Amino acid sequence: MKTVTKAVCVVVFMCYCVAVFMCYYGVRKSIEGRASPGGGDYESFWGAVDVRDASGLSHGDFKRDYMNAGKPVVIRGDTGALALTAALTLETLLSMCGEMSPDLGNRLVRVLRHGIPPQLRRDIDERLMHTDGVTLEHVISEMRGRGKTRTMRDFFESSFFGTVKTAQDPRFPEAVKDWSHPGDYVWPPSIHSWRVKQCEALAKHVHTSLSRHAISYLFALIEDDPRQFTKDPRGIYDTFMFASGDKCRAYHPHIHGKPNHTVLLILQGRKRIVTWPADQADKLYPVLKNQLGANDIGEKNEIYMADGFNVDLKRQPDLQDVIGGLEGEAGPGDLLYIPCGTVHTLENAGDMIAIGWLPTQEKGESGSRIAQCPNANAFTY
Repeated sequence: MKTVTKAVCVVVFMCYCVAVFMCYYGVRKSIEGRASPGGGDYESFWGAVDVRDASGLSHGDFKRDYMNAGKPVVIRGDTGALALTAALTLETLLSMCGEMSPDLGNRLVRVLRHGIPPQLRRDIDERLMHTDGVTLEHVISEMRGRGKTRTMRDFFESSFFGTVKTAQDPRFPEAVKDWSHPGDYVWPPSIHSWRVKQCEALAKHVHTSLSRHAISYLFALIEDDPRQFTKDPRGIYDTFMFASGDKCRAYHPHIHGKPNHTVLLILQGRKRIVTWPADQADKLYPVLKNQLGANDIGEKNEIYMADGFNVDLKRQPDLQDVIGGLEGEAGPGDLLYIPCGTVHTLENAGDMIAIGWLPTQEKGESGSRIAQCPNANAFTY
């Protein structure tokens, strides 16, 4: 009897050890094998942005699950988005608008010149010299079109449309830029919020594609005149182009100063995103809260220094307490929806070109408008 009891105990103990090992091994493999939202080989600190196939996402679902819930989403397989991606290559863009001004940094010039305190200007100037060997005045001159980059073709053929050297990248051991300073986001310049309608040939090209193959999710965003996307091409309001180099972060983490939705169609490269609910903003290392000046369209964007892509809790411990952060990645042909009122930060994987729509809640301005910010982030306005 004692022998049997002893044998049973040995078997139970062995089973226990196997169970513990399998549990540990399973958890370990789960952690080691967890992919980034965009399919990379790192473990994301945040939750994953939903990726939805257009064939299974109705307008009603889109409004309920994302617009009204204040959640970002990557939409794949939309026929209108795929058609426009195929129609709008870099070669096509340059053939139509290559000699036009790229209007570099048009959302930053006014703020850099008149919207920040003198001490911060000096700090940014010092940081730029340390990281990139340029002065703030040089940056502003380039952004105003008074530097070497005078045309769209100049931009796409320059080093600006190339890999940004950062301290997190082992390929550049001498790099200093690490996104820990407001000045790190100022250089190199990028094409940001470039109005498509200023290039008539491009506006007609976009209009033709959308007339044949509508991106129907755009209609869900517009309250006043959803037909604008298939009307006169010169009336394509709030349609913008964005372009910047590999690893570039063209703007600080921020909340838009006016309530609007953002939809980006990625044409080339990949765009990574991290979003946070607006009620978490105080934990995201705000800079000059309520003190920054307005940009060129009268918008005051609150900016933050939280590094959502390389979370370092020793440097930024408050991020441990942030709730609701989501990370994702969109590639060519994908639609990336950024909800109204969210704090968001963007980074490129590869040299990136996108076209986007930003319907805005604003009275008395021609263009597309939303009736309201429909999610819980509306309190910021």
